[in-house]
Amino acid sequence: MHINQVYHVNKKLDNPKQFVFVCFWFLGVVVDELETLLEYAPVGPRYSNNVLQTLKLLFKRPPPKGRKLLIIATTTYRDILDQLGLLASFSKVIHLSNMSSGQHILHVLNEIEHCFNDEEMKYLEKKLHSKK
Repeated sequence: MHINQVYHVNKKLDNPKQFVFVCFWFLGVVVDELETLLEYAPVGPRYSNNVLQTLKLLFKRPPPKGRKLLIIATTTYRDILDQLGLLASFSKVIHLSNMSSGQHILHVLNEIEHCFNDEEMKYLEKKLHSKK
């Protein structure tokens, strides 16, 4: 099972068509419930080390030349991600009650300093404004 998950994660992040946001200057993906992908179980604690190592490598990989890479991940176990060393892969931690719309993603994008210029943000606002 772990090898299938590792393959699936690699395939998703290697194929630009799989990204949630694709435009000429950046690629974006939302990884919802990161602890589920890791098969984290608080009893033990247990998780898939193969998936963890794959995510660490993929999150460190530079984006294609001339593009930015944005990865938004959600979790309810921030402290566990810190213990597993995965939290260090992210440049910013933003606390939200729930991400359920394009407006929530825009809020996250606005919190990231120097990531997008005004023109890029206007484009994203237009694309994400009505997304659920």
